[in-house]
Amino acid sequence: MLGSDGNLWLENGPFGQVPPPRVPVDGNVDLCKAFYALDQNTVYVCGSDGNLWLEYGPFGQVPLPPCNGQSSSCRVQVDGSVAWFWPVNDYTGLEQILVLGQDGKLWLEYEPFGQVPPPRVQIDANVAAFGPGLWGGDISPTSGDVLVVGDDLNLWDEVGPFGQVPLPDCNGQSSSCRNRIDGNVIAFQPLWGESGEARFGARKGQRPVVVPRGSAVRKGLRTSGLSPRK
Repeated sequence: MLGSDGNLWLENGPFGQVPPPRVPVDGNVDLCKAFYALDQNTVYVCGSDGNLWLEYGPFGQVPLPPCNGQSSSCRVQVDGSVAWFWPVNDYTGLEQILVLGQDGKLWLEYEPFGQVPPPRVQIDANVAAFGPGLWGGDISPTSGDVLVVGDDLNLWDEVGPFGQVPLPDCNGQSSSCRNRIDGNVIAFQPLWGESGEARFGARKGQRPVVVPRGSAVRKGLRTSGLSPRK
């Protein structure tokens, strides 16, 4: 639970008394970019200074100390100057995350974290918003896809391998290219079928991604889609 004071808590039942039993996770959390919990002991947290951290429980100390090779009750910095982020499924067993910088550049970043910037590959530039692709949200530096809305409000399905910016139009190709889906886009929501194709229905918990007006996302206003993982 993120309070209006920027304090992030892990709260547990029984509920009914306010506040409930809880332990602090972090403070000075950005109220717009916020956090994403992978489980009760692993959470991405973006601070009000734009620094993105991967934090490991058990929690209680604020701030957590640097991990320095440890894997519990510590944190490791992922990146800085972050406008928005989105953890994604991967093919390698490594933690991966899509990160939109305050300069409008979109990156796929992956472990090991701790050095800023981490290992990463650029997906696009002049990005206003982004979300999981039409192939079910799985992505790696060499495969998968991402839905991207540019500052011009054009919506693209961008297909890896990534690294060239901008990717060329697909024109019948199926890799290292992009297909324009629509223009003047202010919100989008992929619909997936059982096979992972974007066709039959929204994945459980997946909400539409709302495109902020102009470059508002770089000023800290967030999109509304918050379900990056299966």
